[in-house]
Amino acid sequence: MAIFAFLTSQFGVAQQATPQQQKVQILQQIFAERAKRPHQYEWIETTTVTVDGHSRPPKQSMCRYAPDGKVQRTPLGTGGAGAEERDLGAPLRGGLIRRARMEKEKKATQESLEQARALTQMYLPLDRSELKKAITSGQVSVDRTSSSQMVVVISNYIKRGDEVKLIVDPTMGQLNSVSIKTYFDKPKNTLTASMQFTTLADGAEYPSFTTVDAPSKKLSLSTTSSGFAKLVVQ
Repeated sequence: MAIFAFLTSQFGVAQQATPQQQKVQILQQIFAERAKRPHQYEWIETTTVTVDGHSRPPKQSMCRYAPDGKVQRTPLGTGGAGAEERDLGAPLRGGLIRRARMEKEKKATQESLEQARALTQMYLPLDRSELKKAITSGQVSVDRTSSSQMVVVISNYIKRGDEVKLIVDPTMGQLNSVSIKTYFDKPKNTLTASMQFTTLADGAEYPSFTTVDAPSKKLSLSTTSSGFAKLVVQ
């Protein structure tokens, strides 16, 4: 199926396709089909935060999709919802000056973590409206490197100079991975992220492993999703 069919059925774009656009025909079935099945599952998400080279204790949440389409996370274990924030700073010991400095560092780290998550969420998961703008403005390039791998690169997806790269299996019609290169307030303050997908028995695709690196803020995150189970309909 040609790309113009993908554009018209998914985004309402005029039926006009260039040879380059013809190469991204596989995206239609990927984005149309993969969006249907994931909401039928719940899974465990394990996140580890590393600050200035020091890893914090991993946190786990039970995840499922809420009616509005967003992922709903329920913390697991005894740490509670605020455990991650408490673990971001070292124990507040010592004199008043030391405690004040450590509290300031902990607050700054938490702010950086929230900024990194907010920026990542602007890109992942991919937004249909932003994808439409990228396609119609000619910001998508495609390189079919082999029968089992197609590389789709989207430039200026959210910010000028950023990049989103999709690795697609055109034979199976599956999205294997997504990676992004972007920045915070200035291009030198970079953030990179990657998301690997796993295909379940019924063809549903989930981001099984996600990494986020923000060198300018001296932090990184890694998230592993596992234990997928179909929801029981009451």
